[in-house]
Amino acid sequence: SQSMKKIVEINDYLLGTLAGGAADCVYWDRVLAKQCRMYELRNRERISVAAASKLMSNMVYNYKGMGLSM
Repeated sequence: SQSMKKIVEINDYLLGTLAGGAADCVYWDRVLAKQCRMYELRNRERISVAAASKLMSNMVYNYKGMGLSM
């Protein structure tokens, strides 16, 4: 939509973009932000962009074919 913010902050150094259903995108961006923070707490280092992307890919793969709009 015109009033929806299309670029969202995942954390201080990662950004995400929205494409698809706004509710689905906002939900998954929040889940990714939480998982990135958990990674940082466990490993005591920043998560790479590639690792964050892989996390998102692995999370949404389980919903393949279920009409996820993102």
